[in-house]
Amino acid sequence: MGNGESLWRRIQTKFQRRPEVRVLMIGLNGAGKTTILYRLKNRETMCTIPTVGFNVETISYKGVDFTTWDVSGKSKYLWRYYYPNIDVLIFVVDSNDRERMEEVKTELGRLVREDELKDCSLLVMANKQDLPNAMSVQEMSTNLDLTKLPCSWYIQDCCATNGEGLLEGLGWVKTQLKSPKQINRGQPQAAPAEGDPREHKEPRNKLHSSWLSFSNYLTRGGGGANSTETYQRL
Repeated sequence: MGNGESLWRRIQTKFQRRPEVRVLMIGLNGAGKTTILYRLKNRETMCTIPTVGFNVETISYKGVDFTTWDVSGKSKYLWRYYYPNIDVLIFVVDSNDRERMEEVKTELGRLVREDELKDCSLLVMANKQDLPNAMSVQEMSTNLDLTKLPCSWYIQDCCATNGEGLLEGLGWVKTQLKSPKQINRGQPQAAPAEGDPREHKEPRNKLHSSWLSFSNYLTRGGGGANSTETYQRL
């Protein structure tokens, strides 16, 4: 009897629905979004080329499935099609590209005030920290005026090519989870460290509306199967 119960529990665990988080990863072109996506997916660095359109992958980390949309930085007009029902916004920044920090600041300020994104948690990935002219997270936080953003945010230094800091960023996202399909809004959130200047927490109460995104349009026949193999990256 005991062996039968144990087998049944294993079967239930295997087929139990895992918590899912919908992630939109955007940023200016050349920031390293696609490299981050596939480093997290495959745990190794892959040779990537500039994205035309988008890529989508599911990244499994500590019992949670992060369905992640990586949208081209050259196609900002497409970004809005991925806003509905997004739980977490990841904005990837090239820490070495000081000349475009003002543009990054403008885009961030606009994004977090979009009606469909205002309840999202924001993770800023300060990528390319291995380069000699890279901004520190403290300097970037100041330059981007992160403390003025009306949302919960965290900034993580990282290097996509060697994977440093990427899992730590996902770890912060996981701390925001309240239930399998809801990000922790309006509840106390665990800070990475006492007084950590890299994080800001903003109480949120409003829940997302139904999933009516461009991605579902594609899945229903507008653009083929929900797989990166379907989408051409030129």
